Amino acid sequence: MSHMGLSLRRRAKHQEPFRAAVEPPPDGAAGCLDPWSRSWQREPVAGRFVDWESAEHHAGFGTGFCGVWHEEDPLVPIARFAIGPQGVSDANALLRRAVILPRLEARRLTGSRLVAETDEAVLLLVQEREEAGWHVHARVIGNGWFLHAFFAPPPELPETGPGSATLAHARDRAAAEWGELDWEPVAPTVPRGLLETAAWAHARGLAAAS
Repeated sequence: MSHMGLSLRRRAKHQEPFRAAVEPPPDGAAGCLDPWSRSWQREPVAGRFVDWESAEHHAGFGTGFCGVWHEEDPLVPIARFAIGPQGVSDANALLRRAVILPRLEARRLTGSRLVAETDEAVLLLVQEREEAGWHVHARVIGNGWFLHAFFAPPPELPETGPGSATLAHARDRAAAEWGELDWEPVAPTVPRGLLETAAWAHARGLAAAS
């Protein structure tokens, strides 16, 4: 027995320590898996603040996997991923889509709409009526100008900065991030949904490139 114990101790002494890619929180204890997201109580995603504690979907760790659950079925995940950097990233992406996409699908663009293109993304600069929970700069009252960068056609999530109070401020911020841009108005016949407008902009870009 003592020989067996010594052997086990010697193996443990010389074995390389295992370093997990992430530090798993207790199941259900985190709305997002990555430490950066968990540091936010409310995180801005696609221009909206998300309260992960009250969201219907949550991510966490099961036995040998990480996954995404819906609160109505807390025992069975809607998707499972391998524990590791890619799996955590995929789980976070699915979580954000599940929480944010329904809100984006309902988002109506009440004011002017401009479109521009870069090598990386289709950009929408749009005027929207501010609502509770939107990410805006100071002095935005009533309407704000939001810059949405779509790197893939909808229904992917855009990168959206905080809303600006004026078109000039929004355009200056866009130029600082993307360089000089040629803005054009969105055709008035395009439906006023955010994702519908983005889909039109992507189709327009593909047609121009062909």
